[in-house]
Amino acid sequence: MALANIQERVERSLYEALRKVCVAEGYTPDITNTGLYGTSPYTAVNEAAWEAALKTIETTKGFAIEVFNNSQTKGTKLVPRIAIIPRRTLAGDIGSPQHSWITNNPSGEQGLVRRYLPLEASAYYYDIHLITKTAQQDRILHGILRKALGVKRFIEWYDDPGELLFVVQTSDFDLPDPTEGIKEQVYTYLLPDLFEFVEEGDAVAITTEITIEDVAIEAGETIQPNPDENNGETAGKTKVEKDKITYQA
Repeated sequence: MALANIQERVERSLYEALRKVCVAEGYTPDITNTGLYGTSPYTAVNEAAWEAALKTIETTKGFAIEVFNNSQTKGTKLVPRIAIIPRRTLAGDIGSPQHSWITNNPSGEQGLVRRYLPLEASAYYYDIHLITKTAQQDRILHGILRKALGVKRFIEWYDDPGELLFVVQTSDFDLPDPTEGIKEQVYTYLLPDLFEFVEEGDAVAITTEITIEDVAIEAGETIQPNPDENNGETAGKTKVEKDKITYQA
């Protein structure tokens, strides 16, 4: 069984929901502009372009906002910023049907495999940190959070926009830093009932031939009891004619 990637998918989906709102409101450069900002690993030219874009936003809007998660390393951690921090994973509320199903080999190899879900779903908790210095920054970051996640909402999976991911806010707390004059407010979100992995069982042979046997009983033939069926009372069949038809894939 391959390592589960559900945590990465959840984090990147939360990140994209917040990032897109920041970009739409004009507070964050659009990192998907790979022609300007490149792709990981980023070069010094990419970093310089990113920093220049942040300074342009600061000039026009008063401040720029960056969104950070476990895999996001581009740029300097400025205030204000939004940070996505994984907290804990607990047992979910639903189980899974314990039958398997057959699907194409996910590794890309030819053939079919039998797959299973884990016995129980999992519940993921994440903290969204809003770090600010001024009242205006505080209002803007809260507006972005509400627009992106709200208190209860479906958001898109970052790698499968046709599917939705349910998020709900469960609690909040403050981490003030009076020495630095920084205000840090934390909102905890629950993503319930996610199956962490799909286990792969044995390979399944692809059917290449189906054979159908046509058995007939002639009129007047005696039907003998078959003790192997229905407690010995079911009549067996005397085979007097058989046609064999074979279908090949």
